[in-house]
Amino acid sequence: DQPRSRGLGDVYKRQDLHRSFMVGDKPSDIEFGRTIGARTLLVGSGKSAAHDFGTGPIPDARVGDLPSAAAWILEHMHEFTTG
Repeated sequence: DQPRSRGLGDVYKRQDLHRSFMVGDKPSDIEFGRTIGARTLLVGSGKSAAHDFGTGPIPDARVGDLPSAAAWILEHMHEFTTG
């Protein structure tokens, strides 16, 4: 766990991060991304492969690995960086 993530979330809330992406493999990563206003991607490898996220925070996308996360961001970034 990242105990300082709540404090960092307060700092990041003051930034314009709605055009950013948070990629993680556990619910706390997705929760942090939501806290700072970023789009979130849950990677289905690593720690997330062993957990059921049915009751956790809902990511904007679920992907199988980091290369898939990068591809998803490149494919969808225009949806989040305009306006």
